[in-house]
Amino acid sequence: MAPAAPWPRHLELRSFSLNTRKKYFARKKQASRAVTKTETDQAMQSTESSTSASSNPMEQLAGFFANYHPEMESTMKHRALLATPTDPNTFFQSHPMSKESFKTLLAAQSFQGKLHDVKDTVQAMKELDLSDPKAETLALLSAASKSKNLSTAKEVFESTMAASPMNVDRRVFAAYVSALVAGGDLEGGFLQVQRMKELGLTPSSKVYDHLLTGCIRANQLSRAWDLYREMTSSGVDPSAHTLTIMIKACAVERKAEMAVSLFDQFETLQLRPTDVTYNSIIYACAQNERMFRDALRYYDRMLGAEVEPSRHTLAALILACSRAGYVGRGLELMKTFSTLGFAADERICNTLIAMFARAQDYTKIVKDERRARDLSAIRDPMRGESDIEALKLNPITPEDREANIRNAWAIFNTMEAEKLPISAVTLNAVLKVYTAAHKAEEAEAKVFPLYSKFGLPKTGQFYRHLMRMHMELGEQQRVYDYYKEMKKNGIAPDLSTANLKLRTAMDGDNLKETLSVLREMKQLDLKPLDQLRARLLRIKQPPLVLRNALAMFGVYYS
Repeated sequence: MAPAAPWPRHLELRSFSLNTRKKYFARKKQASRAVTKTETDQAMQSTESSTSASSNPMEQLAGFFANYHPEMESTMKHRALLATPTDPNTFFQSHPMSKESFKTLLAAQSFQGKLHDVKDTVQAMKELDLSDPKAETLALLSAASKSKNLSTAKEVFESTMAASPMNVDRRVFAAYVSALVAGGDLEGGFLQVQRMKELGLTPSSKVYDHLLTGCIRANQLSRAWDLYREMTSSGVDPSAHTLTIMIKACAVERKAEMAVSLFDQFETLQLRPTDVTYNSIIYACAQNERMFRDALRYYDRMLGAEVEPSRHTLAALILACSRAGYVGRGLELMKTFSTLGFAADERICNTLIAMFARAQDYTKIVKDERRARDLSAIRDPMRGESDIEALKLNPITPEDREANIRNAWAIFNTMEAEKLPISAVTLNAVLKVYTAAHKAEEAEAKVFPLYSKFGLPKTGQFYRHLMRMHMELGEQQRVYDYYKEMKKNGIAPDLSTANLKLRTAMDGDNLKETLSVLREMKQLDLKPLDQLRARLLRIKQPPLVLRNALAMFGVYYS
């Protein structure tokens, strides 16, 4: 199916005009291609080879933020290594048969994770009496890390330690720790740090960086912070790579203020933020709807620093707009990046649909740019409030809500047409576009059948959206019915759904349901929200059963 509607007119609040940004990105892309070609020429000394190799952007190696980490930064060196052929026959057509050429070949093979090629090259170097033990060890460990071959990494390192321990320096330890972390042996990585100290070697920032990355991947965030403090207290200065990793940790923990504090250290330490640094700080701010404006400011700083954005930047920016329901800016960004050849995948599309759903709550789509600037001027920058606070002064109209629904369907239909994966996340976002607008009948008629069509389960999010809608409509029995159906389908109540039912019961002065949900929350180790507890405590002459129910949570009437 074709998109249901074209992109609507949208809000323009950026300091750069759309045309200016198009020209900026066009210049950056042209410059990037020119630089990449020059590097490839130097690495391969072959114009024909460099032209084809320069079409391999580092972006293809990077996932979204769940797997996106600073090792994937598209540096000049990395681009050259990616452009270097790993087949010896092709490589030596443009390189002399020397030890330095073999080391260059090893570096390219190991960086691209071609472990078998590295082993063959190491054997060839020995046969030609061009062996370089340290370079070979580093290449084998690096390739083992890239290919996540833990057994090979352990074999190479231990054999090197036994045969020539003098060749095992901090670089070799760093490569080994990287391989251990990549192979899932985080504890083994920490043991190597202790081993280094016993040998009188001070762990380098790269060793710490690999361990910090492993901690974040394993969701051991408190351990990551302990390690970071150990690193800084031991006199090891954090690198740009280190700070970027910790900013990502802040993003995972939704600690945007701490992420901003870490970003400020780049200037203090005279370090240059990378593309991943900017993407991580934008993502961290995007997690906080009151700091979505800061995410857009860091995007401006990214452009000002001549750092080229990627689709990861787009994903973070769209998330920021989604958190705030800032439809105009989200559409503007999407159109800008689309014009420049950045295609949206299912995650970005899901976030765009969620943006329209969020906009149904309170956002007024201001079509008059002058009026938008007037509203923006109301914002007090010292308080850190977003333009959304000003836009909330204008209640959303039925026309705005219908536009959000049409645009959500346009994204959904595009996903179907492009054969992008449709998940429960997608359908839940479409559902919320209706529930946030209190369109119960349309949601049941148009969205419910999609779960059967795509063979997707109705998740806790599905029931949460419906319960919230009926609670806001004052249809308390429907809330209880969906809560009961959710449990019948084997979905345990979470903090949000339990508190939704509690609020519904309190709004309806239903003592029986209030007591029921309080007892259930105690069994599930869930706590009432502070505002709900405060409401309960304001009840005059509460019955004894309610006093006892609240006492289970350590809350007592005075």
